Amino acid sequence: MALRVIRRDVIIVDGTWFIENARTPAGAVAPREEGVATLVAVKAPGGWRVSAVREQTSATTIREIQL
Repeated sequence: MALRVIRRDVIIVDGTWFIENARTPAGAVAPREEGVATLVAVKAPGGWRVSAVREQTSATTIREIQL
């Protein structure tokens, strides 16, 4: 997981996800799915709120970059 602070009230989080042991409509075990996701969160009264999420299955690892 990689976390970047854009402002004191805005962060971006990159991470990986997976789904396993899901079932198809016919009841068979579906293949494992995995990928990466990027989440933008904004601090609001009462806590952090998700502003946007993007997922993709064409990539499965996160590479941290040094700015």
